[in-house]
Amino acid sequence: MENLKGKKVILVGLGRLGGGIAAAEYFASHSAQLTVTDALSAEELKSSIQKLKKYKTIRYKLGAQCEGDFKGQDVAIFNPAISIHSPLVQYAKKHCKEVHNDLSYFLSEMDSRLCRNDRWKGYIGITGTRGKTTTATWIGHFLKPVVIGGNMPQNGLFKILRGLTSLTRLNLVKRPIVLELSSFQLEFMRHDLPAPHIAVITNLHQDHLNRHGTLKKYRDTKALLFKYQQKSDFLILNADNPHTKEFLKPKPQASVYHVSMKKVGYGMYRKGKNIVFAKNRKEEIVGKIPAGYSAHMQYNLLTALLVAHLYGAEWNALLRKIPTLPQVPFRQELVYKKRGLEMYNDSASTSPEGVMAAIDRFKGHKTAFIFGGTDKLLDFKPLAKAIKKYVPLKNAYFLEGSGTFKLLKELKYKKIQVYDTLDEILKETASNKKKFNKIVFTPGAASFEKFRNEFDRGKQFNRLVRKYF
Repeated sequence: MENLKGKKVILVGLGRLGGGIAAAEYFASHSAQLTVTDALSAEELKSSIQKLKKYKTIRYKLGAQCEGDFKGQDVAIFNPAISIHSPLVQYAKKHCKEVHNDLSYFLSEMDSRLCRNDRWKGYIGITGTRGKTTTATWIGHFLKPVVIGGNMPQNGLFKILRGLTSLTRLNLVKRPIVLELSSFQLEFMRHDLPAPHIAVITNLHQDHLNRHGTLKKYRDTKALLFKYQQKSDFLILNADNPHTKEFLKPKPQASVYHVSMKKVGYGMYRKGKNIVFAKNRKEEIVGKIPAGYSAHMQYNLLTALLVAHLYGAEWNALLRKIPTLPQVPFRQELVYKKRGLEMYNDSASTSPEGVMAAIDRFKGHKTAFIFGGTDKLLDFKPLAKAIKKYVPLKNAYFLEGSGTFKLLKELKYKKIQVYDTLDEILKETASNKKKFNKIVFTPGAASFEKFRNEFDRGKQFNRLVRKYF
């Protein structure tokens, strides 16, 4: 572990969502000379600063950021919310010895602690537009005990680093490290950092174009996950996703496996109700798809099983764990079931493709859907087509937001009601609950106009369910 005592560290972006707090706690607890800077004011960051009050040596520079902040600093740590193309990053590269975000710093630490140990297999990295949290969680379930986290509010990378200090090197070598990684984190991936032993891209759809600008730049950022892999590593891709051929164009060094609903030469696929593993022109039926699994859930299951097997787990051991796979919060999560009514919280659906997956699973003349949120410069035409085809207008509820109005423009509905608050929608659906057997909250957009993030949005939905149902 790097000796941080007395080292001058600047944390750029404290924020209000917890990631910056964990980073500040990590460096302050290791006796670094920490400066925290953010464009937000002290008043706006009051709750975050309060959580750090026990660290008396932290120096705050809030309300504005400039090149001078980086002069004399040894290490700059950027919140993933700050793009690698920001002028602030260029200032840091000019003045600081090391420049990181949470992922690059975490990997540099893992490199010094584990990557030179021949007994460590390497970490598992998962990214993609949809399904990465569920896939990572299920991989962790299959391989436990594991170290799992990354782009997870409850277990970010700096929180993991603090926890790893209590593990001996021997115990750490024995535990798989499973990381869910966002495109924001992957921007700082470099050739001198350890690449994952098993890299997974669950799928790719348009998303975060307000950050990356174009779909190609978004895809290229995702590809950084496997760009520096070696021949001894594995890359798992979704054969049914149209972007997979683009990922294969650079000819990845790793051994490539696929998941699919159709036959593949290397990987896992569904054949009828069977799960089939294929390798070296040989096929093995290893189990059956559980009843009630949507197509999206099937992809997640096939991917998690394949990763766990490639990491060394036996099929029989994996199959015994399928019945106890955990439900992941805010991902088509069943949160209410009484008197013939089921309610599902899909708040983590922040893109149109997420909504289309929910429609595919839950569509029916007695299913109500709640849509809407903040636009991320995405195309809503395919979603509008799916809503028109499968969702009766009387079953559609719309929460106000820039993305909502963009969707309604594509739908071309006349005199449609748009609700100001989620509370109003839940109150209205509660008064009409006898008309429905399912109510599905699947926004299909970001949350920032009305909520702190998608997790806050999900929690508020659950609170309102308890209030009205």
